[in-house]
Amino acid sequence: VQLLERVHEIEGIDRIRFTSPHPVGFKQDLIDCYARLPKLVEYIHFPMQSGSNRILKAMRRPYTIEKFKSIIAELRKVRPDMYISTDIIVGFPGETDEDFELTRQAFEEVGFDMAYLFKYSVRPGTTAEPLGDPITKEQKEQRNQILLEILRKSSLARNEALIGKNEDVLFEGPAKKGDNMFVGRTAGNRVVIVKASPRLIGQIVPVHFTRVTASTLFGELVLEGVEAGVNVTTSVAV
Repeated sequence: VQLLERVHEIEGIDRIRFTSPHPVGFKQDLIDCYARLPKLVEYIHFPMQSGSNRILKAMRRPYTIEKFKSIIAELRKVRPDMYISTDIIVGFPGETDEDFELTRQAFEEVGFDMAYLFKYSVRPGTTAEPLGDPITKEQKEQRNQILLEILRKSSLARNEALIGKNEDVLFEGPAKKGDNMFVGRTAGNRVVIVKASPRLIGQIVPVHFTRVTASTLFGELVLEGVEAGVNVTTSVAV
């Protein structure tokens, strides 16, 4: 919390993104930061890993799914517009259909905006290595696809709600495809692609969203000639 407060005081930093906090250390004072620090953006990457307490214990994760969900509920009380991404591992040794169903339910209930979904594989030297890899590739792939479909629907619905609206976008650089197309991010860490100018890189500029996919927002610059500006804005991840 003290680090966030000190970074917040630095002039020239307009966005602070706090990533991958551990649920055990996520206390009320940190939650309150999202209500009182305007530069702290409405996005957090918060690893859940599993929705089964039995599997979380096997992973040696010192928290329960109930604790995890309660933190998210408190975050959304102070920032209803919060965007949340997460990490999930499917097919951890010993994960039954019942364990995965608990993960599926929690994943759907929370309504994550983005997720990194991993199919378990043995890592040499880890405490899980002696457990082997008893879950079949087919089972892991099936579970992975179920979560991907939930994520696609949740993310698409969140993005579709932004069509016709304007948000400030921090431009990062050229897009991978398209002439004069540039990529940026909203405060909620949504990827945005817009036809613009290289002069926009490093600037926060309002964009009007016209169409979306589950992973990307497309739009138009709100102000003509805004690319002529030279002010550079800084964003940091803590």
